Amino acid sequence: MNKHIKVGLFDWSKFPLKGDFYPDDLPAEWKLSYYANEFETACINFDDMADKLLLDEWFDDLPENFDLSFSLSSADQIEQFIKIVQQFELKFNCLLIDDQERDILLQNKPDISVLLAAGLIRSELIVSRSSLWTPDDNVKSAGIALLPEVDNTRLYREWIELWLQDNSQHELTLWLDGSTAHYSTLSKLRTLVELMGY
Repeated sequence: MNKHIKVGLFDWSKFPLKGDFYPDDLPAEWKLSYYANEFETACINFDDMADKLLLDEWFDDLPENFDLSFSLSSADQIEQFIKIVQQFELKFNCLLIDDQERDILLQNKPDISVLLAAGLIRSELIVSRSSLWTPDDNVKSAGIALLPEVDNTRLYREWIELWLQDNSQHELTLWLDGSTAHYSTLSKLRTLVELMGY
């Protein structure tokens, strides 16, 4: 098997609210780095970070192989997103946005050309939410799967096998929904992926 699956959270900023992973005295701006020491990927909802202070400390100590992605709720957020990408020299895996907003972004927003010209983003990294694989929507050859939290390892294994069926991509991302996830479930999911040889 030449595939590698990075396991982490979609909507990462909701995960810290669970209180079963981070030390009580850990400063908020260190939580992403702390999380990145154990998991390989996260998708951050841009709405949840737009007003944060000390963002440089959020991104300062991330491991080189950590895949950071962002989710935008509107194409209108692209200017603010570009400023943050440039200010903190962020490298990111993908920018996730709804289908209609993706079309608006690529067709009508000249600001995206700043990112494209600077080599900070490629158009294929702007991913529509409908292109994610989910148990309800088995998108063929999707590089990213989004799973809900369930207390059923066998079901997770079935979903992963179904997702990987006919998938020729080598670098894959598996997100658990951070708005409902608990550390124990995320840890079990990562262990399952490792035991499956990915």
